[in-house]
Amino acid sequence: MPAYQRPFGLASIAQVLRNAGHGVMIYDINSTRHTPEDVAHYLPRPYDHFDMVGVGGLITTYKYLNFLVPLLREKYKNIPIVVGGGGITSAPEVFMENLRPDYGVLGEGEYTMLELANDASDILGIVYYEGDKLKFNPPRPLEKDLDKFGMGAIDLLDMDKYASMVKHNDWVSRELAMVATRGCPRNCSFCYHVFGRSQRYRSIESVLDEMEYLVNRYNVESIMFTDELFTARKSYVMQFCEELIKKQLGVAWSCLSRVDTIDEETMALMKRAGCFRVGFGFESGSQRILDEMNKGVTVEQAKRAYRLAERYFRYVGGTFIYGMPGENRETMKETILWCESVHIAAAFYHINPYPGTKVYQDNFDKIIKKYDSEHNYFLALGDAGQFVINLTEFTDDAYFRFKYIMEAEIRKRALEMLPVRIKDGVPPEFVENGMIYCIHPRHVKAMRQ
Repeated sequence: MPAYQRPFGLASIAQVLRNAGHGVMIYDINSTRHTPEDVAHYLPRPYDHFDMVGVGGLITTYKYLNFLVPLLREKYKNIPIVVGGGGITSAPEVFMENLRPDYGVLGEGEYTMLELANDASDILGIVYYEGDKLKFNPPRPLEKDLDKFGMGAIDLLDMDKYASMVKHNDWVSRELAMVATRGCPRNCSFCYHVFGRSQRYRSIESVLDEMEYLVNRYNVESIMFTDELFTARKSYVMQFCEELIKKQLGVAWSCLSRVDTIDEETMALMKRAGCFRVGFGFESGSQRILDEMNKGVTVEQAKRAYRLAERYFRYVGGTFIYGMPGENRETMKETILWCESVHIAAAFYHINPYPGTKVYQDNFDKIIKKYDSEHNYFLALGDAGQFVINLTEFTDDAYFRFKYIMEAEIRKRALEMLPVRIKDGVPPEFVENGMIYCIHPRHVKAMRQ
């Protein structure tokens, strides 16, 4: 799958280092998608003036880091290797014991990497070995003013390549991702937040300036906000939309929301400001499963939000998660009936318990029983499309069989809604990652225009 979202943290750290006078190079494997066999060839030569090499990633990159960090150690023999990101922050002991970097950076990494580069003492937010003992320094406070980080050193990335990878939009040819916030204030049991259970905001002026820069410099027609929860604070969204309308950038944009953080007034203004798509994490049509997830919403709230959103936006995205503890035939049927009631064929994923989450802690013994160690389990983790462990009341075979039947029924009902003649399966424009999208007549009409 091509990369569509640039490494925000990497670019931000690089800019902070450059601002302090350090020279920085970025080898963006996320963009190149080089195979493990190619990486050794493309790595920069170990010049003497390299003082530090840093890598990072989410927990889903653990398998790749398990290959990459030893390769870096071999290539840059006497140069400190640093690992940061959400993965090591959520499971530092496993990363340090198995990958053996010189330092692990926990949490927000800009100032921590700067202090490491400056050979500072008593650096907050790092973990390292002192002899055979793993030592944790006190955590680093989060930066309150995100404007200090800005858009990062994006000139060190292949932004044209990222711009050409359009994610949820079939009527533009260039799109780039952005973030306006860090963190999420909610506490869903399956989600890990590297920045904690709070949310910090860039100034609206800073966000609009970056949008204008991306439009003018990279000729993008669409901006995709990938914040964990863009609509958490209504006043921020409303002010952002009002200022964007005044600026007249003429750029479309999309964002992620929750069913309880967006109302009709907000949607109407978002549409006026150019928003064409909102994505919701519906997760389940069963109230019992939503409560198990600690979502803090109801199935009726979700239904109202979807029906409102389809009145205002060209596309309405939705994801569902199968396989939570307590999932059974009844709860899965409730999800199918919910989808049928709003005529949506959304994307369905398996629950993957990630370290640092409640669902991981609650099912730790079951995970270790299957994989023997956290290291082995992390090696198996990928995106949520992969099945790694069964937490339900089903056997594995029964789970897959029932899931397949239910999703086939959703697709069948969805196809019945298509106001187009289908001869040889589903038209390509209605399919993404094997799932059918945009099946509502209003969406189909918009797509045909």
